[in-house]
Amino acid sequence: MYSIRVELVAVFCFRFMYARLCKYPLLLNTLKDKGELDEEKRAAIERGTVAITNILDFTNSYLAKQEQHKIVQDLKDQVEDWKSHRVEAFGELLLHGTFVVIKGDGMNTEREVSSIRSCKE
Repeated sequence: MYSIRVELVAVFCFRFMYARLCKYPLLLNTLKDKGELDEEKRAAIERGTVAITNILDFTNSYLAKQEQHKIVQDLKDQVEDWKSHRVEAFGELLLHGTFVVIKGDGMNTEREVSSIRSCKE
C-alpha cells in the first residue's frame, strides 16, 4: 500500500513539473517577441528556448520508450506460448492500437493490433 502512494505522489509531481516545463518555450518566445530587449538578452532567451526544447524532446522520447516497454511487457504476459521465440530478440515496438480489420468475408471488426520489429539490424 505504501509503494502505491509513493508512486502516485511521484506521478503527480512529475506531471505537474512536465506541464510547467511545456509552458516555458511559449513564455520565452512571447518575452523575446514582445519585450523591449537588446540583442544580448534576445540571444540569451533564444539559447534558453533551445535548451528547454531539447529537454522536452528528451523527456518525450523517454516517456514514449517507457510506454512501449510497458506494452511489450503486457504482450509477453498475454501470449501463453511463444513457441521457443525470445521476445527480447524481436526489436522495438512499431505499432500498437485498435484498428479496423477487414476479413475475407467482408466483415469489419475492430481489433487490438501490436507489431514488433523482428528483423536484425
